[in-house]
Amino acid sequence: MKRQWKRLFLSTSNPCLSRRKCEKRVVKVRFSDILGQEKAQRFLRQVMVREKMPHAYLFTGIPGVGKRSTAQALAMALNCLSPQDGDACGLCGSCRKILGGNAPDFHVIRPGSNKIGIDQIREVNHGLSFAPLS
Repeated sequence: MKRQWKRLFLSTSNPCLSRRKCEKRVVKVRFSDILGQEKAQRFLRQVMVREKMPHAYLFTGIPGVGKRSTAQALAMALNCLSPQDGDACGLCGSCRKILGGNAPDFHVIRPGSNKIGIDQIREVNHGLSFAPLS
């Protein structure tokens, strides 16, 4: 059964000086690769296995605790064509697109300072008006 792409918009509070630097900072992980977030990892895996995904999650915390990694792992697990125990396989086309930064429906929102601006929210809303590309 082909799974449809789920759109995920990831917000990060660490502004990047250029798009190239930001793309290099995209973390490439699965749930099983995240250290120190066992409770969140276990919870999200259970959600994936039960296939009861709420409409949104908010990842909060101090810088460096794994918010971005966990959000990317969730995106991979949601879109993986061969998930294993609630985790992404890391090998299928969907996983490779996210890992390579080429997934058309996986977006990272990067604030210009410590806050996300109204123009960025408008851009997200505009993007949501279109059907998923994959």
